[in-house]
Amino acid sequence: MSDFYRLAARRSVRLLDRPLVAGLWLAFLTLLFAARCYRTYGIFNNTVDEPAHIACGLEVWQNGRYTLELQHPPLGRVIVALPAYLAGLRLDGLGFGLWEHADAAYYWRTLRLARLGNLVFAPFLLVYVHLWARRLYGPAAALLAPVLVSLCPNLLAHASLATLDFGAATTVFIAAYHFWRWSLDGTLRSCLYAAAASAIAVATKFSAFFFLPPIALAFFLIAWLRRRPNPLLTRAMLAAQGAAFLGTASAVLWAAYLFEVGPLPAATFYAPPRTLGQYSTSAMEILAGRHSIPAPGFFRGLTDLLSHDAKGHPAYLLGQWSQSGWWYYFPVALAVKTPLPLLLLFFAGLLTLIVRRDHSEIRGVFCPAVAAALTLTITLRSGINIGIRHI
Repeated sequence: MSDFYRLAARRSVRLLDRPLVAGLWLAFLTLLFAARCYRTYGIFNNTVDEPAHIACGLEVWQNGRYTLELQHPPLGRVIVALPAYLAGLRLDGLGFGLWEHADAAYYWRTLRLARLGNLVFAPFLLVYVHLWARRLYGPAAALLAPVLVSLCPNLLAHASLATLDFGAATTVFIAAYHFWRWSLDGTLRSCLYAAAASAIAVATKFSAFFFLPPIALAFFLIAWLRRRPNPLLTRAMLAAQGAAFLGTASAVLWAAYLFEVGPLPAATFYAPPRTLGQYSTSAMEILAGRHSIPAPGFFRGLTDLLSHDAKGHPAYLLGQWSQSGWWYYFPVALAVKTPLPLLLLFFAGLLTLIVRRDHSEIRGVFCPAVAAALTLTITLRSGINIGIRHI
């Protein structure tokens, strides 16, 4: 009897692994995910930062420039603002005012549309989770992993808002996948995919600029250690692909900033003199403040973010208030706000990989766990502790 059930399970997995069936399954999960998000649109009014994100995206569609607030990159904002812009939402004057003179019906309709724009990222996340799980563990995992994503309350919550965090989670994940592929095959094609994906991630949220380089380095180190004594790439190939990566990533990122060329805009955040943020801002002013440079908004936004991080942000944790945050903030937030079954599955899976004898034969199975650990480690020094959404 056990052989019968085992054979039936294998046949079912083979049937579900067909491209058409897998595509229909992912489409169904995407629609289910979107429906869960959409049901909240008329319940919660806008969060404090949604009007700013929508307004900055509207500025691009309405005026063809990106100047209102540069501490975040433009791509995610442009995406969430498009449906509301098509519905007639426009900037009111020069600030972030959107709904001061609007009636309730117009407010809710345009807010819903802006939040709906954020769901553009959902199918990409589910598809890439499916792809990575399939390459690591086979068709059964590829079918089940997107289910866990579609049920994750943290993802559902932030996919339901016109903010940047769900887009950041999606694009960083996709970029990490392409770095993993590049580390395995070392081809120029994988290099270009990784370059474009990482630039899109950085253009969605600046945190990708800090998360992705350590993740990529770790993936290449793991791949190199597994292939010793033969190097992954020759020096000439590595130099050529490095140049191709930088060129492609720079071009995509510059395109996100509308191929802007100009002097560095004025700073909006100033950190205390002893901090890295202040030194970074000062150096940027010396190097580029008097000359036109490509994508000046990117460099100003990045230095503003560094200064903001050094300055800190009012934060709350376990009955305490702090301007500079706590090193343990994100581990606590992750432990408290992640469903217990998901945490148990994670640790059970990790333990299984450690104890199994054939894990060295599997292609980089530890890479996703390494990427998650690096992401969490990098945030331990963050001075902006205002939600699990940042990881």
